[in-house]
Amino acid sequence: MKNIIILTKLNIKRNYYALLLSVLGAAMLSILLYSLGNLIADMTVAKVNIGVLDYDNSLLSHDFKQYMKEELNYNLLENDSYDDLTTELIDKDISVIIEIPKGLHKTVLTESKPEILITSLEDYENAAFIEAYINSYISSILMLAAGAQGNQKAFDQLLGDYRDVNIIL
Repeated sequence: MKNIIILTKLNIKRNYYALLLSVLGAAMLSILLYSLGNLIADMTVAKVNIGVLDYDNSLLSHDFKQYMKEELNYNLLENDSYDDLTTELIDKDISVIIEIPKGLHKTVLTESKPEILITSLEDYENAAFIEAYINSYISSILMLAAGAQGNQKAFDQLLGDYRDVNIIL
């Protein structure tokens, strides 16, 4: 056993530069693979672009758009013209069009489920995920509306508190 240790030490002394070169090469290769992995991850996890038509322009619709932007990391393209968004959808610049109906805030206060329309062409996967996220958001908001018991000021206060404590929908 003692002879093996002596032979190893002698080989390391003789091949000092080869050992140093192999350690530096391994470190450079590791750094290169790490940086390329991050670059590829940034490219593949790109944000999905969504067109939004907000006919309500209420505190609730603003909160819904914030939820889509900040928590779900979607890029929202807000527009007042359905025709412009349809052109963007046909050109595949956006995945879906979400239409927030007028009176969303009032509909939720009556504790009835509002109809948020989703229009998509060929991006069925993103449309399905977006629809699931919208349904989750609406069910959470309906619980807040039930707690407010139809009182708009109480609902707005609950909605603000809900966002302040960062409860994930």
